[in-house]
Formats: sequence, C-alpha cells, structure tokens
Amino acid sequence: MLAGRTKAIADLCEMSFNGFMNSVWFLKCLFLCIVLMYPLCKLCRKDWTAALVATVGIILLPGAQVVNLNFMLPMFALGMLIGNRVDKLERHWKLWTILSAVAFFALLPFWSGRLTVYMVPTVTFNAGSIDFHNLGITVYRLAIGVAGTLLFFFLSKPVYGFLKRFSWTQTLCRIGGATLGIYVLQTFTLEIFIHCLNVFIPLPWSCLAAPIIAIAELVLCYCIVCLIRRSKLASLLILGQKL
Repeated sequence: MLAGRTKAIADLCEMSFNGFMNSVWFLKCLFLCIVLMYPLCKLCRKDWTAALVATVGIILLPGAQVVNLNFMLPMFALGMLIGNRVDKLERHWKLWTILSAVAFFALLPFWSGRLTVYMVPTVTFNAGSIDFHNLGITVYRLAIGVAGTLLFFFLSKPVYGFLKRFSWTQTLCRIGGATLGIYVLQTFTLEIFIHCLNVFIPLPWSCLAAPIIAIAELVLCYCIVCLIRRSKLASLLILGQKL
C-alpha cells in the first residue's frame, strides 16, 4: 500500500503530461491566461484588440501547447469580452441567441470527432512552414467553439429563469459554487487514494459503476469543501476565496 501511495504521488509530481503538467491543468492554464492578458490589455488599451492579438498570437506561436494554452486562451479572451459587455449583451440576448444559433448549426455538419485538439493539435507550423490544413482546422474549431459557447451562454439566463422555481435548483447552485474546491480535492486526494487501492472496474460494469463513483466523489468532496470553508485561511489557500 505504501509503495502504491508513493508511486501515485510521484506520478502527480512528475514533470510530464501524465504527471504535474496534467494535474489540475485548468488552474495552471487559467493562471497563464491571466498573466498574458493583463499586460496585453494595458498595452492595447482596447480589450477587443488585446483579445484579437492574444488569439492570433497563441495560434501562430510555436510551442504554445503548454498546459493547453493554445486553445484555452482564445476562450478566456472571449469570456473577458463578454464580461465587460454583459449588460449590453443581455439587453439584446434574443438577437445574439439567434445569431449564435445560426452560426453554430451552420458549422456543426462539418464537425467530426477527428477534429478535436487530441486528434489534430493546434500546431500551425510544420518543418518551418505554415501547415494550412492544420490552420484551417484550428480556425474552424475556434469558430464553432465560440458560436457554441455564445449559444449556451445566452440560453442560460432563460433556462435558469425557468428552473429557479424548483427547490433543488438552489441546492445545485450551492454545489456549483464549490466547483473549484471539488476539482482540486478530487485530483489531489481521490485520484491518489484510488490509485493506491489499484481499483479496476471491468468494462461491462463501468457504465453502472462510473456514475455511482462520480456521485460518491461529488458528495465527499462537497462535504470536505464545506469543512474547509469554516477556516478563512484554508479557504484562501485551497479554494481561492478572499479573506
């Protein structure tokens, strides 16, 4: 058991895709996005200019696959633009919903699972020259991603307006507010623990066992988050909440 625990911790700390670089990769990517966008916004003055420079630059920059930055930074920039204009967008949400829906469903027929970043990485240069085939896939993937994100963003308000009448909606909102803590805890606690136990589920049972394990993990992590929130210092260090 001790040997298994030691190996699990070593795997998480290893500077490789399966180790440290992959564990809580979203937080590392988010941090790098903030570090890059802050000076860009100061230099460009206009947020849309900074978003455009960041998007084009990260697509063309060789080696930008670090922590999936090459396909996450454009979406981070989109979120920044939406956040700065959310009041104006909400006043015309029906129009934006229709436009984003038209764009998304027009692009959707061309989608294939072979076009994901796992099958076609965002690498626009190959042997010193531009790979136009890869560049085309990257631009298409970004376009459908933006259209789909906007569609679900604008639909979220009326959907929540309908669902908030139910009592369980508020429970889900409270759990959703603990997403960061759940994400961190399941990575550094449960993955190590399960790895130590060498848990293996045969494929025929995985469709039944996976939802049960996921629900159990969610409940356990949420309970731990509630305990952590009792300490302001622990909330700051682990959950990123202000003192």
